[in-house]
Amino acid sequence: MTLLIFLLIFALLDAPISMQAESFTGILSGPEKSGEQHQYLVDVKPGTFLVMNVSFKSLEGVGARIYAAIVSPIGGSYAYLDDVLPASSIRNMSLSYYFGSSMMNEKVGLVVGSVADRYAPAVVEYSIKAQRIELLDMGLSEAGDTIEKPLIIDLRENWNASLSSVFVTSIAGYLSSGGQGNDHEDHYLVLLPVEADYIVETFRDRPLIDVYVRLRDGYTVSEPRNDVIYASLRSTNEFLLSIETNRPSPALINYNLTLKISRIVRDEEKEVQWAWIDMNIAIATMLALIIALIILLVAGPGIPRHRRPTRRHTLSLSHNPAR
Repeated sequence: MTLLIFLLIFALLDAPISMQAESFTGILSGPEKSGEQHQYLVDVKPGTFLVMNVSFKSLEGVGARIYAAIVSPIGGSYAYLDDVLPASSIRNMSLSYYFGSSMMNEKVGLVVGSVADRYAPAVVEYSIKAQRIELLDMGLSEAGDTIEKPLIIDLRENWNASLSSVFVTSIAGYLSSGGQGNDHEDHYLVLLPVEADYIVETFRDRPLIDVYVRLRDGYTVSEPRNDVIYASLRSTNEFLLSIETNRPSPALINYNLTLKISRIVRDEEKEVQWAWIDMNIAIATMLALIIALIILLVAGPGIPRHRRPTRRHTLSLSHNPAR
């Protein structure tokens, strides 16, 4: 059910999803049917959301304690659930965990187990369905969890700062808090088209996260103004954008921030721009006059045509004397 809700949300968001599914089945019995543990290894990498659904069925005995876990092969548990399985009953468990940038292409264990006793033996059948869903920040990669390993957002090709002083873009990604994963921070390095003074504004889309604008050395220069995070940058061509969880959340956090960057145009630069505009207007006017003059010269002045001289017809009256 958890996976279906998760997939429905991302379908509505029209988010691309890459998913791999695996299944494992087996019987938990052990010596004298006193219980045992099975483990299956799967590969994960940064940005993997791992969902483990387990169904337990009591086949024999008076019941047992059952458990499921996502663990590290070298020790430690990422997620864990246990329950009591009465005789002739079925129990379902669902676990999930989101792996951040600190997980460097490693294996994790999917563990199921039963606990019984030789005086109260039990045989348990199980079925595991595991889904590995790739959720990448900005659809590119898992953003670093420290300022030393940020995900680079390069605006130098998409923003022509000489034509527009304002650029608006979106920063989208995923975080996990509490026991939902180990991805608590995402850091981005934003590369700007020219070295100049900038105003940076970003708008938080949910209260579960904090957003900071920082210099390259990590010094915070932003301040909150209601739901807007505001920062003024001087003589720079880059800055860090840090997004961090601020409270536990029962589900994965999907954020989508609007980032507005405004380049401050100085007075002398404005004068140069206006001078350039005035010069372009003067050139355009001169070209228009030249074209009009050429048209007049090609057409030439209107030359009147000479008419043929017309003969005058005179009516001669003959004088006939009266007879």
